[in-house]
Amino acid sequence: MRRRCAFSPDIAQTASCKGVSTALNALSFDLDIPEIDCDLRTAQEDQGAIFEGTSIPVSFGNDEAAGAALENGVVIVDRTHWGRLRVSGDDRLKFLHGQSTADFLALQPGTGCRTVFVNRNGRTIDLASCLVQGSSIMVIVSPLKRTAIKDRLEQYIFFGDKVEVQDISSSTVLFTLAGPGSDELMTKLGAGSLVDREEGSHAVFGAAGQPVVVSVAAELGVAGYSIVASEGIGGDLWQRIVGQGAVPMGEAGWERARVLAGRPAVDHELTDLYNPLEAGLCSAVSITKGCYIGQETLSKLTNLDALKQQLWGLDLSAPASVGDEISDGSTKVGVLTSTGQRWDGSPFALGYIRAETKQAVSA
Repeated sequence: MRRRCAFSPDIAQTASCKGVSTALNALSFDLDIPEIDCDLRTAQEDQGAIFEGTSIPVSFGNDEAAGAALENGVVIVDRTHWGRLRVSGDDRLKFLHGQSTADFLALQPGTGCRTVFVNRNGRTIDLASCLVQGSSIMVIVSPLKRTAIKDRLEQYIFFGDKVEVQDISSSTVLFTLAGPGSDELMTKLGAGSLVDREEGSHAVFGAAGQPVVVSVAAELGVAGYSIVASEGIGGDLWQRIVGQGAVPMGEAGWERARVLAGRPAVDHELTDLYNPLEAGLCSAVSITKGCYIGQETLSKLTNLDALKQQLWGLDLSAPASVGDEISDGSTKVGVLTSTGQRWDGSPFALGYIRAETKQAVSA
């Protein structure tokens, strides 16, 4: 069985590729998180975190419970290893408008969007989440692309451009909540003003005298939120959220959930072999906003309906490996790009299949 992947906040690919915009003004409230002065790693180790030589927990020894919570409750995932860039200056919206696929000029403070960085041929580099704040834009990028995206942005800042790019990753933490219980949990924490807001909507709260940015973010195909806060209160914040009922999920669980949600990842579905339209990222691409890097190619592909391949989710009869061929029984029609398991243990994968393929396929 296969299903086409169209990763977007509402898990439904839009009919046309337009920029994402919302209309929420920035808010400011107090997030009720008492200061405990707890180190993040210590807090996670107390909860059973297994690190295996990494700075991020691979697992908390609770994979089945975390999977159940993602489907029926709420999980918390530490994504602090992802990159966080702050783009500031009077020309910041215009600048990012020309550097990636989303329509930034349609956004207002308190709103956000997903955008794709592509090369001049329209091939994918990274999928980013952006939050338009009062005096800057926060750009959240994949761990492997943190330096590359910063370098690329700085390369295109020309004399007279009022733009500055700063890497704030090392001074902040990033947590993601996911699951149908995330709305209730955010309400308990005092951030209920964001419930039912559109993807990318965000507000600044306070915790232990530090700002905490909370955004609506369906990162794993279900309701959820992302939280960015000062590194100094990361442990306190983590403990408070877990204490309110969130189940910790490690990196292995995130990867498993990512594949099931059809979320494309760097070095898997996001490479220079594929473009964002093939990756099911149509909702993050504008073809009408004007010139940007890769725009001409993406416009031609859309106007001519000329996609060569598309990303699909595939239920498998047996475990497989990344790089395995997808066949229609006699001919290679695609390749597997990510593999994993459903929460019941049955094998599942993501793969690109030639657009003209009509019959059943196997890997």
